[in-house]
Amino acid sequence: MAISAAAAEMPDRQYRHYVLAVLTITYFFNFADRQVLSVLLEDIKLEFALSDTELGLLSGLAFALFYSTLGIPIARLADRANRMKIVAAACAIWSVATAACGLAGNFWHLLVARIFVGVGEAGCAPPTQSTLADYYHKTELSRALAILTAAAPAGAIIGVLIGGYVTQYYGWRYAFFIVGLPGLLIAALVYFTVREPERGRLSETPVRTDRPPFLDTVRRLFTDRVFLFVALGHALAVMMAYIAANWAPPLYRRVFELGAAEVGLYAALGIIIGGLPGTIAGGVLSDMLVKRDPRWQCWMPAIGLLIAFPLLVVAPFSSTVMIATLVFAAGTFFAQLCLGPSAALIQLRTDPSERAVAASLYILFSSGLGIGVGPVVVGLLSDGFSASYGVDGLRYAMSSASVIVIAAAIMYLIAAPALKAKKVAAPS
Repeated sequence: MAISAAAAEMPDRQYRHYVLAVLTITYFFNFADRQVLSVLLEDIKLEFALSDTELGLLSGLAFALFYSTLGIPIARLADRANRMKIVAAACAIWSVATAACGLAGNFWHLLVARIFVGVGEAGCAPPTQSTLADYYHKTELSRALAILTAAAPAGAIIGVLIGGYVTQYYGWRYAFFIVGLPGLLIAALVYFTVREPERGRLSETPVRTDRPPFLDTVRRLFTDRVFLFVALGHALAVMMAYIAANWAPPLYRRVFELGAAEVGLYAALGIIIGGLPGTIAGGVLSDMLVKRDPRWQCWMPAIGLLIAFPLLVVAPFSSTVMIATLVFAAGTFFAQLCLGPSAALIQLRTDPSERAVAASLYILFSSGLGIGVGPVVVGLLSDGFSASYGVDGLRYAMSSASVIVIAAAIMYLIAAPALKAKKVAAPS
């Protein structure tokens, strides 16, 4: 489609940073709405008499199945249509669906509402990442995407804090209303104030004007060693991140017998000192190290994941909730160094006309494997271990799953040699 003169204008630095801020706030609510469920799981389990496997389905597979698969056709549309209108519509859908979770009368009602949260959130990340690649030069993109990605733990912080407090004093249903409905205002902000940039304006190669066949795009990306193994490594890292994020709150409530508000505080503290700084540090370090050797975009995530492994193994067996929080936070810090570099690599390895599709395939890996499978696997393991270990069954389940980060590190190490050892020129 033709690009309007207004859209084709080169935005100044101030407006570029405004766009990043608005999209980061949108991403913030994306994760607040997604993650609030984790601190409500124990109350929902009691009210609806659910197993840990069913909790895993609610927090993982029900959301991820539609989030991952619908992301591909939405991204296909985003590579030709106005990306910011897509993001605004998606934000409105997931906000309403989150609030609707509070109206659930049984497990199936809640499952359907969670599915629609996934449907809405499928339209956020691919067009958002594609848009930022048209606002930020490649030597700044890791940092910009790390700031965007940092909204994930920041949103999770607010989600678990509000969720825990509201649940303890007003009930879990009100938590969904309070977290979900403000997203409608953010949807309006995106729709009316964020301009669609000229597609591929910062690309060093000519932008394709034709519409590449979808299967050709998939084949080209999956034969790219960097794309394939970075996507796999990121997916495995995300799997461990969601295991910790979804199951640490129920662990704290069962083992340490805390109330919902206290659990929200400890969960938020872990994200504040672990997930949030780890995500930002990964982007900053990557932008610094890539100027020496592009392979650091894979080496640095691999090193972080290897350091995270022993921390995540022992964290569930901590003697106090504070020690558990600090050890989980340290493991999360090192594991999440990979997020910014991974998102940047996916964008930089792709033609501008296919960036949203590339992001959606990348998210298909991370959400299908990471969000969908991880929480369910731990739920199954927990139900199995509980027969022998009682409430400690969840400890053994989470610790056993930590081997995932070793596999993630291996994926990045396989991808690294395919990045040529040459310096990246800074923008003029």
